[in-house]
Amino acid sequence: MADLSQALARVDEIIEREPDGNLAYEEMKQIYDSDESTHENVEVMWRLCKATFLKSNTLDKKNPTKKKLLLEARSYGIKAYALDEDNYEALKWEAICVGSMTDFLGIKDKIEQGFIFKVSNV
Repeated sequence: MADLSQALARVDEIIEREPDGNLAYEEMKQIYDSDESTHENVEVMWRLCKATFLKSNTLDKKNPTKKKLLLEARSYGIKAYALDEDNYEALKWEAICVGSMTDFLGIKDKIEQGFIFKVSNV
């Protein structure tokens, strides 16, 4: 567990230095892929959500990879929040990703997503 804590601290430092998320995303994917148990670790999941979101932010809205990365980030955020509903960072990054996905939705779908988020987080 100490190795994981050190790896996560290193990712936090990378995000501080390079907020575009590219290197942090690569590091987090390595951590995530290295051990199945990381898939159930809220600290890993919200950081992976954050790094994926930051990487998506470097892309133009019309780039199809942006939507793909946002969907990926959202799934990590939803998982993080499901693992620990009291974790502020998990809720924060889930909300950011769900909100960002609305850029790709019509009005009706945006309203539905807002309702779903409100109901699940009340």
